[in-house]
Amino acid sequence: MNHINLKIYYLCEGDNMEFYSHPDMKLIVHLSQVKEYSLIYGNKEYSEINEIVACGHDFGKYTTYFQDRLFKREKGEKPEGNHAHISAVFTAYVMFNRGMGKGVLPLIAYNAVLSHHSRVKNFEKYLPMSYHENKINKSDDMYWKLQILNKQKQNIKENYTDIYNEYKSLGFGEDFKAFMDDEDSIEKTLILLRKKILLLYDEKDAYWIHQQIFSTLIASDKVSASKVKPFEQKFVGYSELNKIREDEFSDKEKNEINNMRNSILKRVQENISKNYNKEVFSIIAPTGERVIIVMGAVNVMKPRVSGTLNKYILCIA
Repeated sequence: MNHINLKIYYLCEGDNMEFYSHPDMKLIVHLSQVKEYSLIYGNKEYSEINEIVACGHDFGKYTTYFQDRLFKREKGEKPEGNHAHISAVFTAYVMFNRGMGKGVLPLIAYNAVLSHHSRVKNFEKYLPMSYHENKINKSDDMYWKLQILNKQKQNIKENYTDIYNEYKSLGFGEDFKAFMDDEDSIEKTLILLRKKILLLYDEKDAYWIHQQIFSTLIASDKVSASKVKPFEQKFVGYSELNKIREDEFSDKEKNEINNMRNSILKRVQENISKNYNKEVFSIIAPTGERVIIVMGAVNVMKPRVSGTLNKYILCIA
C-alpha cells in the first residue's frame, strides 16, 4: 500500500499533474523524443506527417484511466484505459486542422497510430458504417465506441491546462485547444475519415506511404521506450559486400551450395535488368542467400531512382 501511495504523490507532485508514458518516463519526454527520432528515421518527403503522428500517437495516455493502469491502480481492465483509438482520432484531427486533409493521408496517419501497439489493423472496424447529417447512427457499432472516446476526452479536460502546456511545448498547443474546445470533434473526424475510404482505390501508392509512416513511428517509439541513443544508419555498398562474397566463396571452394548462390545472384540481376521498369519484385531464395542477393538487386536498380525521393522497401522474411 505504501508503494501505491508513493506513486500517487509522485504523479501529483506540486500543483501540476504529471503524466507518464512508461513507469520511469514522463510522457512529454517520450513524445519529444519520438518527434525528434521520427525526423531522423523517416522519409523527408513525409516529415510533417511523421511529426504529427509522433506527437499524437500517445495522446490517450493523458487520461487518468491510462495512468491508473500504468501504475497498477486500475480495478479491472476498463476500455477507457486503452489509448490507441483516441490517439488516432486526435492525430487525424490535427491533419485536418492543419489543412492536410487532401487525399488519404489523414486515413493513413489514423491507421498508423491505431495500429502502433499491434499488427496493422483493419481500420474500417474503427470507423462508422452509417451516419446521417454528420451524426453517427445509434444502430452503428461505432456509436458505442464513440461514447468511450468522448468519455476519455472529458477526462483529459480535467487537466486541460497542464496538457495544453505540454502540447504547446511540442508545437501543437492550438491543435489541442481546437480539438478539446469543439464538442463534436471526435464524431466529425470519424465521419470525415469514413468518407475517405473510397479514395483508397485510386491511390496506388497508399500502401507504400502507410508502411513508411507506420515503420517510422514504430522505430522511433521503440528506440525512445528502450532508452537507447538513436543509432546512426549506416550502409554497406554493394561493391564492398560483393568483394566479401568473392573472397569467402572463391572459385577454389566451389561446391553445390556456392554454385547455387552464384547462380541465383546472376539470374536475379539478369531478370531485373530485363524487367527494369516494374514496380514490385519478388525474390525467393533459401535462408542465408537473401541479403547479398537483395543487395545485388538494389544495385541494379540504383540508376532508376538516383536523385529522387524514392526509397527501396525491402522485406526479407
